[in-house]
Amino acid sequence: MLCLISKRRAALLGCISSLAFSAGAAAQPAEIRQPVGPGLTLVTPPSSRPQPGLMHTHYKMLVRASRPADSQPSGTSETAASLACVYGLTKTVTGCNPATLTTVATGGSRSIAIVDAYDDPTAATDLGIYSKYFGLPAITSANFKVVYAQGKKPPVDSTGAWEGEESLDVQMAHAAAPNAKIYLVEAKSPSHADLYAAVQLAGKLVAADGGGEVSTSWGGDEYVGESKDDKYFVQQGVVFFNAAGDAPGEEAPAAFEDVVTVGGADITRSDSGDYTGQIIERQQRRRAEFLYCSSVVPERDCQPGRRGARHAGCRPGRLRPGQRGQGGRVGV
Repeated sequence: MLCLISKRRAALLGCISSLAFSAGAAAQPAEIRQPVGPGLTLVTPPSSRPQPGLMHTHYKMLVRASRPADSQPSGTSETAASLACVYGLTKTVTGCNPATLTTVATGGSRSIAIVDAYDDPTAATDLGIYSKYFGLPAITSANFKVVYAQGKKPPVDSTGAWEGEESLDVQMAHAAAPNAKIYLVEAKSPSHADLYAAVQLAGKLVAADGGGEVSTSWGGDEYVGESKDDKYFVQQGVVFFNAAGDAPGEEAPAAFEDVVTVGGADITRSDSGDYTGQIIERQQRRRAEFLYCSSVVPERDCQPGRRGARHAGCRPGRLRPGQRGQGGRVGV
Protein backbone atom coordinates (compact mmCIF):
# COMPACT_ATOMS: atom_id res chain seq x y z
CA MET A 1 0.00 0.00 0.00
CA LEU A 2 1.31 3.43 -0.99
CA CYS A 3 0.29 7.05 -0.61
CA LEU A 4 0.27 9.03 -3.85
CA ILE A 5 -1.09 12.33 -5.07
CA SER A 6 -2.82 12.99 -8.39
CA LYS A 7 -5.04 16.05 -8.74
CA ARG A 8 -7.11 14.73 -11.63
CA ARG A 9 -7.65 11.30 -10.12
CA ALA A 10 -8.07 12.49 -6.53
CA ALA A 11 -6.46 14.83 -4.02
CA LEU A 12 -4.72 12.11 -2.05
CA LEU A 13 -4.38 8.60 -3.38
CA GLY A 14 -3.80 6.78 -0.12
CA CYS A 15 -3.93 3.13 0.95
CA ILE A 16 -2.58 1.58 -2.20
CA SER A 17 -2.17 -2.18 -2.19
CA SER A 18 -0.02 -3.39 -5.07
CA LEU A 19 -0.51 0.00 -6.70
CA ALA A 20 -4.14 0.33 -5.73
CA PHE A 21 -5.70 3.71 -4.97
CA SER A 22 -8.11 4.27 -2.10
CA ALA A 23 -9.64 7.35 -3.69
CA GLY A 24 -12.68 6.70 -5.84
CA ALA A 25 -12.44 8.14 -9.33
CA ALA A 26 -15.25 8.26 -11.85
CA ALA A 27 -15.57 4.97 -13.67
CA GLN A 28 -14.33 4.93 -17.24
CA PRO A 29 -16.06 2.75 -19.84
CA ALA A 30 -12.91 0.71 -20.41
CA GLU A 31 -12.25 0.02 -16.74
CA ILE A 32 -12.75 -3.44 -15.29
CA ARG A 33 -14.31 -3.32 -11.82
CA GLN A 34 -14.23 -6.39 -9.60
CA PRO A 35 -15.62 -6.56 -6.03
CA VAL A 36 -12.97 -8.11 -3.80
CA GLY A 37 -14.42 -7.60 -0.33
CA PRO A 38 -16.83 -5.57 1.77
CA GLY A 39 -16.64 -2.00 0.45
CA LEU A 40 -13.67 -2.83 -1.78
CA THR A 41 -13.50 -2.80 -5.57
CA LEU A 42 -10.43 -3.69 -7.61
CA VAL A 43 -10.25 -1.49 -10.69
CA THR A 44 -8.08 -2.24 -13.71
CA PRO A 45 -7.64 1.13 -15.43
CA PRO A 46 -7.76 1.40 -19.23
CA SER A 47 -3.98 1.82 -19.47
CA SER A 48 -3.43 -1.55 -17.78
CA ARG A 49 -5.57 -3.47 -20.26
CA PRO A 50 -3.33 -4.99 -22.97
CA GLN A 51 -3.99 -3.91 -26.54
CA PRO A 52 -2.32 -5.32 -29.67
CA GLY A 53 0.68 -3.28 -30.76
CA LEU A 54 0.68 -1.03 -27.68
CA MET A 55 2.46 -1.02 -24.35
CA HIS A 56 0.40 -1.02 -21.17
CA THR A 57 0.87 -0.12 -17.52
CA HIS A 58 0.59 -2.69 -14.72
CA TYR A 59 -1.09 -0.92 -11.81
CA LYS A 60 -4.57 -1.54 -10.45
CA MET A 61 -6.71 0.58 -8.12
CA LEU A 62 -8.29 -0.67 -4.92
CA VAL A 63 -11.25 1.64 -4.35
CA ARG A 64 -12.50 1.86 -0.79
CA ALA A 65 -16.10 3.04 -0.85
CA SER A 66 -16.03 4.27 2.74
CA ARG A 67 -13.09 6.68 2.35
CA PRO A 68 -13.44 10.16 0.82
CA ALA A 69 -11.08 11.21 -1.94
CA ASP A 70 -9.19 13.68 0.25
CA SER A 71 -8.77 11.34 3.24
CA GLN A 72 -5.50 11.03 5.12
CA PRO A 73 -3.42 7.86 4.77
CA SER A 74 -4.29 5.12 7.22
CA GLY A 75 -1.80 3.59 9.63
CA THR A 76 -1.04 0.76 7.20
CA SER A 77 -0.62 2.90 4.07
CA GLU A 78 2.97 2.92 2.83
CA THR A 79 4.47 6.40 2.93
CA ALA A 80 7.75 7.91 1.76
CA ALA A 81 9.13 7.34 5.26
CA SER A 82 7.95 3.75 5.68
CA LEU A 83 9.30 2.67 2.31
CA ALA A 84 12.65 4.33 3.04
CA CYS A 85 12.79 2.38 6.29
CA VAL A 86 11.86 -0.96 4.71
CA TYR A 87 14.47 -0.64 1.96
CA GLY A 88 17.28 0.65 4.16
CA LEU A 89 17.35 4.20 2.80
CA THR A 90 17.10 5.55 6.36
CA LYS A 91 18.11 4.20 9.75
CA THR A 92 16.19 1.01 10.35
CA VAL A 93 13.50 1.31 12.99
CA THR A 94 11.81 -1.79 14.35
CA GLY A 95 8.48 -2.25 12.60
CA CYS A 96 9.00 0.53 10.03
CA ASN A 97 5.45 1.53 10.97
CA PRO A 98 3.95 4.14 8.61
CA ALA A 99 1.70 5.43 11.38
CA THR A 100 4.68 6.70 13.39
CA LEU A 101 7.58 7.18 10.95
CA THR A 102 8.36 10.61 9.53
CA THR A 103 12.06 10.32 8.60
CA VAL A 104 12.47 10.24 4.82
CA ALA A 105 15.40 9.36 2.59
CA THR A 106 18.04 12.03 2.03
CA GLY A 107 20.17 10.40 -0.66
CA GLY A 108 20.25 10.36 -4.44
CA SER A 109 22.47 12.07 -6.97
CA ARG A 110 22.71 12.83 -10.66
CA SER A 111 19.55 11.99 -12.65
CA ILE A 112 16.63 9.61 -12.99
CA ALA A 113 14.46 9.62 -16.11
CA ILE A 114 10.90 8.29 -16.05
CA VAL A 115 9.39 7.36 -19.42
CA ASP A 116 5.61 7.18 -19.89
CA ALA A 117 3.00 7.81 -22.57
CA TYR A 118 0.83 10.94 -22.91
CA ASP A 119 1.02 14.22 -21.02
CA ASP A 120 0.41 14.57 -17.32
CA PRO A 121 -0.47 18.29 -17.07
CA THR A 122 -0.33 18.37 -13.26
CA ALA A 123 2.78 16.21 -12.76
CA ALA A 124 4.90 19.00 -11.27
CA THR A 125 2.09 20.32 -9.08
CA ASP A 126 1.22 16.86 -7.80
CA LEU A 127 4.86 16.07 -7.07
CA GLY A 128 5.18 19.35 -5.20
CA ILE A 129 2.16 18.57 -3.03
CA TYR A 130 3.43 15.04 -2.39
CA SER A 131 6.86 16.36 -1.42
CA LYS A 132 5.45 18.94 0.99
CA TYR A 133 3.08 16.43 2.57
CA PHE A 134 5.82 13.89 3.30
CA GLY A 135 8.64 16.33 4.06
CA LEU A 136 10.70 15.81 0.91
CA PRO A 137 12.73 18.54 -0.85
CA ALA A 138 10.60 21.09 -2.68
CA ILE A 139 10.14 20.69 -6.41
CA THR A 140 11.85 23.30 -8.58
CA SER A 141 12.92 23.65 -12.19
CA ALA A 142 16.36 22.49 -11.08
CA ASN A 143 15.26 19.06 -9.83
CA PHE A 144 12.24 18.25 -12.02
CA LYS A 145 11.74 18.70 -15.74
CA VAL A 146 9.11 17.43 -18.18
CA VAL A 147 10.49 16.62 -21.64
CA TYR A 148 8.39 15.92 -24.72
CA ALA A 149 10.03 13.04 -26.55
CA GLN A 150 8.59 13.89 -29.97
CA GLY A 151 9.33 17.63 -29.65
CA LYS A 152 5.88 18.90 -28.74
CA LYS A 153 3.45 18.35 -25.91
CA PRO A 154 1.70 14.99 -26.31
CA PRO A 155 -2.06 14.65 -25.91
CA VAL A 156 -3.59 13.95 -22.51
CA ASP A 157 -4.90 10.43 -21.92
CA SER A 158 -8.66 11.04 -21.84
CA THR A 159 -9.13 8.33 -19.22
CA GLY A 160 -6.49 9.75 -16.89
CA ALA A 161 -5.06 6.27 -16.48
CA TRP A 162 -1.55 6.95 -17.78
CA GLU A 163 -1.42 9.98 -15.49
CA GLY A 164 -1.86 7.63 -12.55
CA GLU A 165 1.24 5.76 -13.68
CA GLU A 166 3.22 8.97 -14.16
CA SER A 167 2.25 10.22 -10.69
CA LEU A 168 3.30 6.91 -9.17
CA ASP A 169 6.63 6.84 -11.00
CA VAL A 170 7.88 10.35 -10.32
CA GLN A 171 6.69 10.42 -6.71
CA MET A 172 8.35 7.12 -5.84
CA ALA A 173 11.57 8.18 -7.57
CA HIS A 174 11.64 11.42 -5.59
CA ALA A 175 10.86 9.59 -2.35
CA ALA A 176 13.70 7.10 -2.86
CA ALA A 177 16.30 9.54 -4.21
CA PRO A 178 15.23 13.08 -3.23
CA ASN A 179 18.53 14.66 -4.25
CA ALA A 180 18.44 13.31 -7.80
CA LYS A 181 17.11 15.34 -10.69
CA ILE A 182 14.02 13.77 -12.25
CA TYR A 183 13.14 13.91 -15.92
CA LEU A 184 9.62 12.93 -16.91
CA VAL A 185 9.96 12.02 -20.59
CA GLU A 186 6.53 11.86 -22.21
CA ALA A 187 5.88 9.95 -25.42
CA LYS A 188 2.98 10.96 -27.64
CA SER A 189 1.44 7.47 -27.48
CA PRO A 190 1.98 4.02 -25.96
CA SER A 191 3.17 2.59 -29.27
CA HIS A 192 6.48 0.74 -29.38
CA ALA A 193 8.03 3.33 -31.68
CA ASP A 194 7.01 6.36 -29.59
CA LEU A 195 7.99 4.87 -26.24
CA TYR A 196 11.30 3.45 -27.49
CA ALA A 197 12.21 6.85 -28.95
CA ALA A 198 11.41 8.37 -25.56
CA VAL A 199 13.60 5.78 -23.82
CA GLN A 200 16.50 6.61 -26.11
CA LEU A 201 16.12 10.33 -25.40
CA ALA A 202 15.86 9.64 -21.67
CA GLY A 203 19.13 7.74 -21.77
CA LYS A 204 20.88 10.66 -23.46
CA LEU A 205 19.50 13.15 -20.93
CA VAL A 206 20.70 11.08 -17.99
CA ALA A 207 24.09 10.42 -19.58
CA ALA A 208 24.60 14.16 -20.13
CA ASP A 209 24.14 14.70 -16.38
CA GLY A 210 26.89 12.22 -15.58
CA GLY A 211 24.87 9.01 -15.52
CA GLY A 212 22.02 7.50 -13.56
CA GLU A 213 18.91 5.49 -14.26
CA VAL A 214 15.99 5.27 -16.70
CA SER A 215 12.78 3.73 -15.38
CA THR A 216 10.00 2.28 -17.56
CA SER A 217 6.95 0.84 -15.78
CA TRP A 218 5.14 -0.63 -18.77
CA GLY A 219 5.35 -3.55 -21.17
CA GLY A 220 3.64 -5.68 -23.77
CA ASP A 221 3.70 -9.05 -25.44
CA GLU A 222 6.99 -10.30 -26.81
CA TYR A 223 7.32 -10.15 -30.58
CA VAL A 224 9.47 -11.47 -33.38
CA GLY A 225 12.50 -9.26 -33.90
CA GLU A 226 12.33 -7.63 -30.48
CA SER A 227 16.06 -8.19 -29.91
CA LYS A 228 16.88 -5.42 -32.40
CA ASP A 229 15.02 -2.96 -30.17
CA ASP A 230 17.38 -3.61 -27.27
CA LYS A 231 19.54 -0.84 -28.77
CA TYR A 232 17.19 1.79 -27.36
CA PHE A 233 18.07 0.60 -23.85
CA VAL A 234 21.83 0.99 -24.15
CA GLN A 235 23.67 4.14 -23.09
CA GLN A 236 27.07 4.51 -21.45
CA GLY A 237 26.76 5.25 -17.74
CA VAL A 238 23.00 4.59 -17.63
CA VAL A 239 21.10 1.63 -16.12
CA PHE A 240 17.69 0.87 -17.62
CA PHE A 241 15.05 -0.60 -15.29
CA ASN A 242 11.74 -2.08 -16.49
CA ALA A 243 8.70 -3.40 -14.63
CA ALA A 244 8.19 -7.15 -14.88
CA GLY A 245 4.41 -7.06 -14.90
CA ASP A 246 1.98 -9.24 -12.98
CA ALA A 247 0.38 -11.40 -15.67
CA PRO A 248 1.65 -14.90 -16.59
CA GLY A 249 4.30 -14.99 -19.28
CA GLU A 250 7.22 -12.85 -20.33
CA GLU A 251 7.04 -9.30 -21.67
CA ALA A 252 9.02 -6.86 -23.74
CA PRO A 253 11.07 -4.87 -22.90
CA ALA A 254 11.39 -6.81 -19.61
CA ALA A 255 13.14 -9.66 -21.43
CA PHE A 256 15.60 -7.45 -23.30
CA GLU A 257 19.23 -8.34 -22.80
CA ASP A 258 20.36 -4.94 -21.50
CA VAL A 259 17.39 -4.22 -19.22
CA VAL A 260 17.32 -4.85 -15.48
CA THR A 261 13.81 -6.11 -14.90
CA VAL A 262 12.16 -5.39 -11.55
CA GLY A 263 9.52 -7.67 -10.08
CA GLY A 264 6.91 -6.69 -7.55
CA ALA A 265 6.87 -7.43 -3.84
CA ASP A 266 3.99 -7.29 -1.37
CA ILE A 267 4.99 -5.75 1.95
CA THR A 268 3.23 -7.60 4.75
CA ARG A 269 2.32 -5.94 8.05
CA SER A 270 0.70 -6.86 11.33
CA ASP A 271 -2.69 -5.49 12.32
CA SER A 272 -0.90 -2.68 14.13
CA GLY A 273 1.06 -1.75 10.99
CA ASP A 274 4.46 -3.23 11.88
CA TYR A 275 6.55 -4.63 9.05
CA THR A 276 6.61 -8.43 9.02
CA GLY A 277 8.21 -9.22 5.67
CA GLN A 278 7.76 -9.28 1.92
CA ILE A 279 6.26 -11.69 -0.57
CA ILE A 280 8.18 -11.49 -3.81
CA GLU A 281 5.82 -11.51 -6.79
CA ARG A 282 5.30 -15.09 -7.96
CA GLN A 283 8.10 -16.45 -5.77
CA GLN A 284 5.61 -18.04 -3.39
CA ARG A 285 4.38 -20.11 -6.32
CA ARG A 286 6.59 -23.18 -6.52
CA ARG A 287 5.17 -25.04 -9.48
CA ALA A 288 7.18 -24.97 -12.69
CA GLU A 289 4.34 -23.54 -14.76
CA PHE A 290 4.73 -20.26 -12.89
CA LEU A 291 8.32 -19.85 -14.07
CA TYR A 292 8.29 -18.06 -17.40
CA CYS A 293 10.78 -18.08 -20.22
CA SER A 294 11.38 -15.61 -23.02
CA SER A 295 10.45 -17.02 -26.39
CA VAL A 296 12.85 -14.67 -28.14
CA VAL A 297 15.80 -13.48 -26.04
CA PRO A 298 18.62 -15.89 -25.12
CA GLU A 299 19.91 -16.20 -21.57
CA ARG A 300 23.34 -14.80 -20.78
CA ASP A 301 26.07 -16.84 -19.13
CA CYS A 302 26.34 -14.30 -16.27
CA GLN A 303 22.75 -14.83 -15.23
CA PRO A 304 22.07 -16.94 -12.13
CA GLY A 305 19.44 -19.64 -11.96
CA ARG A 306 20.28 -21.38 -15.23
CA ARG A 307 19.62 -24.80 -13.72
CA GLY A 308 16.30 -23.58 -12.39
CA ALA A 309 15.35 -22.36 -15.82
CA ARG A 310 15.97 -25.74 -17.38
CA HIS A 311 14.23 -27.50 -14.52
CA ALA A 312 11.18 -25.37 -15.24
CA GLY A 313 11.06 -26.72 -18.78
CA CYS A 314 12.92 -23.93 -20.57
CA ARG A 315 15.19 -24.96 -23.38
CA PRO A 316 18.86 -24.16 -22.70
CA GLY A 317 19.50 -20.51 -23.41
CA ARG A 318 16.01 -19.26 -22.57
CA LEU A 319 15.43 -16.67 -19.87
CA ARG A 320 13.81 -17.50 -16.56
CA PRO A 321 11.95 -14.69 -14.79
CA GLY A 322 12.35 -14.69 -11.05
CA GLN A 323 16.07 -15.40 -10.79
CA ARG A 324 17.99 -13.52 -13.42
CA GLY A 325 20.81 -11.04 -13.39
CA GLN A 326 20.98 -8.46 -16.15
CA GLY A 327 17.74 -8.75 -18.04
CA GLY A 328 16.23 -10.49 -15.02
CA ARG A 329 13.64 -9.98 -12.33
CA VAL A 330 14.64 -8.81 -8.89
CA GLY A 331 12.27 -8.09 -6.03
CA VAL A 332 12.21 -4.48 -4.82
